[in-house]
Amino acid sequence: MANTGGTPIISYQLQRTQDDGTGFFDVIGSPKNYTVATSYIVTGLTTAKTYRFRYRAINRVGVSGWSPVTYLQPASVPTIPRPPEYVSSSDDDIVLQLYRSDEDGGLPIIDYELWIDGGSLSSDYVKLNTYMYTTHFFNFRVDRVANSLTKGLNYRFKYRSKNAIGFSEFSDTSRVALGPLPAKPNIPKRAILGNSPTSIGLEWDGLVGETLEVLEYRIYMDDGNGVIFKMIYKGIDLNFDVINLTSGIGYSFKVSAVNFNGEGEKSNPAFIKSCIVPKGVSAPVLVSSTSTTVSLRWT
Repeated sequence: MANTGGTPIISYQLQRTQDDGTGFFDVIGSPKNYTVATSYIVTGLTTAKTYRFRYRAINRVGVSGWSPVTYLQPASVPTIPRPPEYVSSSDDDIVLQLYRSDEDGGLPIIDYELWIDGGSLSSDYVKLNTYMYTTHFFNFRVDRVANSLTKGLNYRFKYRSKNAIGFSEFSDTSRVALGPLPAKPNIPKRAILGNSPTSIGLEWDGLVGETLEVLEYRIYMDDGNGVIFKMIYKGIDLNFDVINLTSGIGYSFKVSAVNFNGEGEKSNPAFIKSCIVPKGVSAPVLVSSTSTTVSLRWT
């Protein structure tokens, strides 16, 4: 504690410089306006500007000399970064895209941390890595072997940044399963049932041997010109009847599969016309015959 001079301190006088770093002026207290406060929140400052602060003590005899100057910047912890975004995955790794905080709080960011849970919603998080980077975003690979991950499990990831003040809050979590997107399905084909002059019955092969469970299949159909495809079905069935088509027009169809991580590559297109086999064919009619030939005609 500073020497009071043998009589109680009756006031403190706090000063700071202007925004441009020049000219001290009173913040609180003076030889005429007393305050015994020993702390104060200074408002109206500009983020990342450097201010000089000093103070002195006042007793009934007079004022002390000024304290040494303190250089301070108004700053806070960085803003919350965006959650990690899925880029790709396989049986051996998960690739995430990580982003810088939009605001550094007025002080340079010195660290980023990525955290991962144990593969269940009830497991704790552990810090996966600590690093710095200079671009706004970059891709980061989480290796299965190096981090003792298990194929097929869903992992939660969260992310935070740090400056000299401290850490930001954690980002929202992202969930990614250790396994690839679904494989590219075989071309869909015309089914036996569901066909008419204005409908097409479709069927396709289900995927087998996938690391991650297939949650749904999606069927895409063009407009009859093979250019613009729109999704017309999503579900777990392996067949679907497309109705209200124009008779005799050929349409193209693609199928894809979806798992926990997202949609896999679409199949090659199948070109199928909205029509059926001929029917109502009458019996052939004899025109003439010889001992060794017959001449026939039909409608």
